[in-house]
Amino acid sequence: MRVVFLDFDGVLHSAGGPPGTSLPFEWTHVLAALLEPFADIRIVIHSSWREHFSAPELIEFLQPVASRLMGAVDAGPKPSAIKRFLHEHPDVADALILDDQVDEYASGFPVTVLECDPRTGISSNEVQHRLRDWLLGHPSQGGAEH
Repeated sequence: MRVVFLDFDGVLHSAGGPPGTSLPFEWTHVLAALLEPFADIRIVIHSSWREHFSAPELIEFLQPVASRLMGAVDAGPKPSAIKRFLHEHPDVADALILDDQVDEYASGFPVTVLECDPRTGISSNEVQHRLRDWLLGHPSQGGAEH
């Protein structure tokens, strides 16, 4: 199983405003189309929205990719919550982080971080290309991709 750790702000919609002000997410369909051929991909939420909304609300927000939702990381700083999640789920063979704030992840972080421009998120052709490369098993070498 492979996991995409998903941020919302700056990934599924333009960043800005408090959680809950950007619904529905404008680029969820882009993520759905990219993931469609890859049945082994699951989604884990690491967005700050996980601290403001219930699991049923998060599922509703993530239509049409909600069926892939594996859960959310625990509260707290994203990097440590992601590491804890991976430790608790040894069946995860590979992971990728989609985020617009890559400065939160130290150099050499053990999971590849795919940086999204906070204005264009996953709608960016470059981000889509890099995500597709990872999905196909051709990831960039190293940690954070800046």
